[in-house]
Amino acid sequence: MYKNINIFAVLTFGPGNNLTEAVKFDKSKTTKRIITGVLEKDAAVGELVSKLYNSKTGLKDAPVLPLTKGSLAQTIYYHYGRFSFATPGWWTPKTLAPKDTSKKESPKVPATENEDIKYLKWAEAQKIPNVFVNWQAVKHPDFADKKAEVGGIAPFVKWNPPVSFLAETADKHLKFLTALANQMPEIQLLNVQSEAVSAGLTRITVQVINKGLLPTSAEIGDKVRWAQKIKQS
Repeated sequence: MYKNINIFAVLTFGPGNNLTEAVKFDKSKTTKRIITGVLEKDAAVGELVSKLYNSKTGLKDAPVLPLTKGSLAQTIYYHYGRFSFATPGWWTPKTLAPKDTSKKESPKVPATENEDIKYLKWAEAQKIPNVFVNWQAVKHPDFADKKAEVGGIAPFVKWNPPVSFLAETADKHLKFLTALANQMPEIQLLNVQSEAVSAGLTRITVQVINKGLLPTSAEIGDKVRWAQKIKQS
């Protein structure tokens, strides 16, 4: 990425979420030497992109997943100086598969149950295989004199959509990415004029406007001094 200066923003699919609900501006986190919060102008952009994401994907009941320190999404913003958006892309729905297809609504998972139980009930209703490994005793070299067991929910299954959900998930995010691309900055030069000032010297005046909805670069780019200035070629 550091070898390609024309990157406007980065979208990360992973265990982080600042799209279904944008990160709010907190002045106390942006006035110190080490910035730990989103700058004010970037927070405003985040609000716009969040609304775009929610309207284009139509996704509901997203999990709260703050971007963790040292993650790719955080590095993109605080070190690379670009807009950084993150989403898990897919998460376990809050409804089970309908037992009776004649019913319009799917039965809801009880709100009192924890997330793992919700997922297991949903996976069972959807008949998704291999999501749980039965606990079994193993010989562990670090606990030779103790009983050790392994098992539980299989790694990553809660974050990876089953194959039957892939097409729908991809289509929703394609709509968002297409809409986001259409909102990107578009520099246009207007009212170009030239006038002779003296022998061999000409003054050029031009009006530069951004026809896009989003700014040409993130505010954080001015802080990290890595984002390049816009150049019309």
